[in-house]
Amino acid sequence: MVKIDVLSSGSSGNAILIKTKKSLVLIDNGLSYKKFKELISMVNLEVGKINYLLITHEHDDHIKGVPLFLKNNPIPTFISRNVAEYLKLKNGSHGLINFVEAEKNYDLGDFEFTPFALPHDASETFGYLIKSEGIKIGYAADLGTAGENTVSKLKGSNCLMVEFNHDLDMLKNSFYPEPIKLRIASKLGHLSNDQGKKLLSKCISSETLAVYLMHLSKETNTKEFALLSAFEMIFDKKIFVEATNHIFPSRPFVF
Repeated sequence: MVKIDVLSSGSSGNAILIKTKKSLVLIDNGLSYKKFKELISMVNLEVGKINYLLITHEHDDHIKGVPLFLKNNPIPTFISRNVAEYLKLKNGSHGLINFVEAEKNYDLGDFEFTPFALPHDASETFGYLIKSEGIKIGYAADLGTAGENTVSKLKGSNCLMVEFNHDLDMLKNSFYPEPIKLRIASKLGHLSNDQGKKLLSKCISSETLAVYLMHLSKETNTKEFALLSAFEMIFDKKIFVEATNHIFPSRPFVF
């Protein structure tokens, strides 16, 4: 059994849980400790049961809650050297902080993961390929462009977790200052609905059972726009598709 729970996705805070037979894995924590405990209880899981933490990059919506979380729950954490330095975490601290590198495989018993580099305006940003019990999950939620390496990592995934950040017209007409608009739409920014759709078109296969649309902007996107784009590429109506929520659990998927 492999279960996916997206507690929150987007600029308000990110936290994703993957439960395997023996492990509970947390990807990022950009939430206050109080809010995190509230959301995890809503999916009938416990903070104290989390076994591992994987970090993607150092932007606040992904790591804001990490220091207090680790203070209260000292668990093995897998993180790039750059992000660890930003958080003032030292390799080997209490035997829990582990530096990881892109393209290396890490085996943690009943699951394994491979970080891979994503183009984003942080010091170093990872996507993750996670495998457990024959299930493959491809996670790429903060990236400005999707190149061949990203496609090769995600291809064949049973679950695709892909960024659908903004609708380009909504972004152009938004209240954001021009430099912010340019940053979001840049090659180191975030994927638009159209870009997310194109990435899906290259990665969806007969093995795909679930798709999560990640990191939707509250200001420059809607669930309806994101889903309309995604369904232009998702022809198999049996595939589970979810546009994720801000600060509220999305529908879970269980393999």
